[in-house]
Amino acid sequence: MNIFINEESETISYLLQEIVYECIEEYNIETFNIDAHNNAEDTLDAIRECGDFDLLFTAIHNGNLDEATMLELLLREHPKKISKIFVIIRVDQMHLMQEFKSLGAKRFIKKPINIENFKHHVIPEIRKIVRSM
Repeated sequence: MNIFINEESETISYLLQEIVYECIEEYNIETFNIDAHNNAEDTLDAIRECGDFDLLFTAIHNGNLDEATMLELLLREHPKKISKIFVIIRVDQMHLMQEFKSLGAKRFIKKPINIENFKHHVIPEIRKIVRSM
């Protein structure tokens, strides 16, 4: 299982890694990789190097390659993964939600992250991945 996190805040990235680890732990999956990056370009390169991804959590921030472009490229390369991409969005970025929806994004997680809400949306996706393994 390959999980990628694109988050510029080291603290939030660590929190996401810990929550995802907790979600996976209950399924006794021995082989999984959580790969965290702080920009879209490095995240996209890592996914391409890996060849695939099972889950992607991406925040919206600016860099050389913006997250909207990354999302568009990933969905072109992996169109069946749409439900495996979670866009992390701050309240002051809500105006960008429509842009991401028009690209195909369907799942959004609001910052500050509510852990129970996060698990409520992520655990069913992990369950689907486990069933397909």
